[in-house]
Amino acid sequence: MSKYEVIVLFDSFRGNEHLIQELTYLVSSGKMPHGIAIQSEIGQGGGFFSKLLAQTYLDDQNDLVLRGIHPDCIMIEGSGSSGDISVQTVRDALYEANKATVTTEGKRVVLIQHAEHLNQSSSNALLKMLEEPPQGVVFILTVKDKYDLLETI
Repeated sequence: MSKYEVIVLFDSFRGNEHLIQELTYLVSSGKMPHGIAIQSEIGQGGGFFSKLLAQTYLDDQNDLVLRGIHPDCIMIEGSGSSGDISVQTVRDALYEANKATVTTEGKRVVLIQHAEHLNQSSSNALLKMLEEPPQGVVFILTVKDKYDLLETI
């Protein structure tokens, strides 16, 4: 993916030009870190931006990530009235992340929306995978306040 194509994908997001410039460089140069946390207040675009980043990393020209149907983008959200993300949900996603990718490039994204809803057990399960991530897998977390995450994450 050329730098120009990356910029075009980010064009639908306004603001944070320095962040977009840095992420554009990381994606186009193949130097994406295996984990990124995006801190944003609810309603400020963090969820949308995280999907744009996943779409860009996966070189998704058909907006499958934005529509929530990309086969190599594993989306995790809380459930129930509390919105908690269970340890089983995290384990299932990590199991999927270790499978072969559908795309030919071997890239996969685990997108965790509202990561502040990870409990102690699910945070520890995620931490194990973050310590030794599978090849080509990028974890993108959105969080209202980074201090709501385990310090080690």
